[in-house]
Amino acid sequence: MKRFQLLLIALPIFLVACAQVPTYQDPEANSFSIQPPQGWIAHRSKELTYPDATMQGVSFVAPSSVGSGTVLLEVSIDVATGEAAACPQTGSAATLDGVQAKRWEWNDAGAGNLYQGTTVAAMHAGKCYRVTLFNHNCNIGPDCMKGHTAPFDRKTLLPLFEQSLSTFRFSN
Repeated sequence: MKRFQLLLIALPIFLVACAQVPTYQDPEANSFSIQPPQGWIAHRSKELTYPDATMQGVSFVAPSSVGSGTVLLEVSIDVATGEAAACPQTGSAATLDGVQAKRWEWNDAGAGNLYQGTTVAAMHAGKCYRVTLFNHNCNIGPDCMKGHTAPFDRKTLLPLFEQSLSTFRFSN
């Protein structure tokens, strides 16, 4: 094999290995940073509605290729901030950037849709911070959108969520 051919083979592998995902810094309050999965797009200043609270935050939305052909309609990692009352007292013990936190799974349904989340919440500097892996599925059946027929295993998303959680930092 010639040196040029070897370079053409090795260069793409090197570029993928060196590709870095930009860290998102909260532009409004400068109170946190997080590194979302590569290719996920930030939607800032969004109202985020959960079964127990509505908060302001940012959603990192997965590319449409994630879950393609399955009942998954959308998936995001959301970071929301709010009043202390938005931080629940129940859930399993967790940490968020070294701060004691609560972690829980939740499900909700409506109009033929299933909403699921894994949330980690912590109090810091008088505010509640929630980081949530959120997915929206249609129910398998005639009401599901055309082409969305295969089941989706949300466990495949948990490693991406855990990686992003590990990069979360309080800035204040």
